[in-house]
Amino acid sequence: MRLVLLVVAVAACQRPAEKIDIDVTNLTPAPTEVAPVQVARETFEPPRVSFDPPPTPALAARATGTLLTDPRTWSIAVEVDGATGGELAVEFTMPDGTLYERQAQPLQDAPFTTQRFDFTLPIAGTWIESQQLYGEWRAHVLVGARELLAEPFTVTP
Repeated sequence: MRLVLLVVAVAACQRPAEKIDIDVTNLTPAPTEVAPVQVARETFEPPRVSFDPPPTPALAARATGTLLTDPRTWSIAVEVDGATGGELAVEFTMPDGTLYERQAQPLQDAPFTTQRFDFTLPIAGTWIESQQLYGEWRAHVLVGARELLAEPFTVTP
């Protein structure tokens, strides 16, 4: 049975191809306008870049001092930019350069935000007044051990 099928299959392959005539006069031409193609859009997420260490703005401080009356105090407002945590301190030094008082407040880890702090040095009814420690004092603004600025101020009777 297999032999007969093989002979029929070989005989069919040996037949010459038939000629087909196609009338091209009745064919419709291809359209000249192309329909717009809809492309599925994927969301693009830019590659993530990691810096080691991450960039931070330069650490800087500005201070404004004010002598207040009733009761007499000296107040300093400090604005810090570029802080990445730690501690902000103001050291008040007497006219002879001796440290009188140190005040500190924690800094937030917010390098791109301006942080504002207020420090106050009481004068009325304190050792400053009783010992007549008048003259030019300084408020040293520090972040850690780094001094950012020294603001002079005068204490008078």
